[in-house]
Amino acid sequence: MIKINNNFYLTIAVAVSIGIFFVAGQISGTLNSTGLHSIAHIAAYAFLGACYAKGLPRSTVVMVMLLTAGIGGLHELYEVGRFGIDFELHDLFYDIVGAFAGALLVRQLLVLAATREG
Repeated sequence: MIKINNNFYLTIAVAVSIGIFFVAGQISGTLNSTGLHSIAHIAAYAFLGACYAKGLPRSTVVMVMLLTAGIGGLHELYEVGRFGIDFELHDLFYDIVGAFAGALLVRQLLVLAATREG
C-alpha cells in the first residue's frame, strides 16, 4: 500500500481553501438554480475537513472543524464584499456540518486502521 505524507494532505487542503475563494463565488448562482447548493457546501467542506484532519494529525477534530468552518465564514464574508450579497448563515451552517463530518470520518477511519494494524 502506498503511504502518503501528511504534508500532501495539508497542501491539498490549503490549495482547496484558496480555490474556494476564486471558484465557489463564481458558480454559486448556477448551483442555486439546480438545488445542489447545500450539497455542494457540505461536500466541499467535508473534503476540506478530511484533508485538514489528515494533514494536521496532532489537532483535535474540534480544532480542525473550527479551522475549516472559519474558512467557510471568511468565504461568506468575501462573497458579501465581492458580490454585495447578504451573509448567508445557512451556508455557514452547511460548511460547519461538512467540516465536522469530514474531520470526524477521517479520524475514525485512522483509529480503525490503527487498531487493525496493531
